[in-house]
Amino acid sequence: MLNFASNQRSAINVIEFYKIAVVLKQIIRSGWKQWNVKQERLESVAEHVYGTCMLAIAMASEFNYDIDIKKVVMMMAIHELEETVISDITPFDGIPEEEKMRMGHEAIVKILSPLASASTLINLIIEFDSRATPEARFAYQCDKLECDLMSIIYDRQESVTFKDATDKVTTSQKLNDMYESGEAKTMSDFFYLHDKEKYDNNFMAVLDEIYANKN
Repeated sequence: MLNFASNQRSAINVIEFYKIAVVLKQIIRSGWKQWNVKQERLESVAEHVYGTCMLAIAMASEFNYDIDIKKVVMMMAIHELEETVISDITPFDGIPEEEKMRMGHEAIVKILSPLASASTLINLIIEFDSRATPEARFAYQCDKLECDLMSIIYDRQESVTFKDATDKVTTSQKLNDMYESGEAKTMSDFFYLHDKEKYDNNFMAVLDEIYANKN
């Protein structure tokens, strides 16, 4: 009888966690809305998560990284779960990084605590945010690269211009300076210039390859 009750509780935990996680299918990536990307259907957070996992697998396959790729993929699979509680916060929202991280960790603990492996999963998120291990740094670059590549895809589809972006974007002094100077003319130009210093040589090679042929 006790075993049945335990199995039932585990089954309920699986169902409840799944119900929370799949909300990411319905949450649109806020950055694309702030850039006012003109597409009938914008990328969801769940699609972004899938993209990061595929990049992790491919990068580990093609380049010589001394990492635990299974750990990385697990990290990537859960790294946006906090957004089911705090929504997709971007740098344009004006929330300090430390506060966003605090909010995110509170949300992750709330989401994952019912699971038997909660401690392991929570620690993966803390590790990801720390960027202190080879796996965390690799995962962070996958997260950034997926976003940069998506910006190029939207630019190829002529879906966005800087002048059409929302006030949250166009009132950024840094972006305005880049636009007025001619340094950046498209959304992917801004993303490329903003993120290129965050990558190692391998990730930069991938970004450069697609960026060079973005038109």
